[in-house]
Amino acid sequence: MICVILLLAGHKILAQDRPVEDSEPAPNNSKTASHYIGIQANQLIRQLISFGGNNSAITNPYLLTWSVNSKSNGAGFSTGLGYSSVQTKTTDQFITTTSKVDDFAWRFGFEKKSYLSRNWLLSFGGDILIESNKAETTSSSGSVNNPTITTTTKRSGFGPRLSLNYQFHHRLMIGTEASYYFKFINQKQKVTGNGSPNPSSNDQDTHLRSFTLTLPAVVFLIMKF
Repeated sequence: MICVILLLAGHKILAQDRPVEDSEPAPNNSKTASHYIGIQANQLIRQLISFGGNNSAITNPYLLTWSVNSKSNGAGFSTGLGYSSVQTKTTDQFITTTSKVDDFAWRFGFEKKSYLSRNWLLSFGGDILIESNKAETTSSSGSVNNPTITTTTKRSGFGPRLSLNYQFHHRLMIGTEASYYFKFINQKQKVTGNGSPNPSSNDQDTHLRSFTLTLPAVVFLIMKF
């Protein structure tokens, strides 16, 4: 898939506006920019189509995307947002464990869109990103409450992104994307409550870095207007 994207990127890129041959009349010719709103559609596709076996995990955290691009040269601004909050509770005959995990991801940056043909739309650009994850776990044994462990992970970084979309209607398209982000990671763990260690020594602060390729495994359903 990456090779296909790279080959398409080598195609001669002239403008973002859709090729005029056999195209539908524009509803408003005075508009100078096009807007694109996308939403992750992987869960919907899995409900409609069963591929069998185990589904691979989606590593793209951006559930909603939006971009605005010039109709003359395709240059514009793009952003993506993702948020989730999940609470779980497990109980056995000895321990009850309650967990809460909050995830937040935001990216923004410059991009350029260009039609390779009447139906294929390529976009490429660079993003700045901010992500955070907070996991809080509390357990109890009978009437005894154990310490609460809170792990907070903050990530910031930047990198290139490439996407390929197929336009099957003058307002609708599906697409996927790949990115190669460099991230600075700050991870902190804190233990509080009964049985926790001395407050002056219960914080663990770790600094990490990552430079990873996110493969085009996510599918977006996109509306253009």
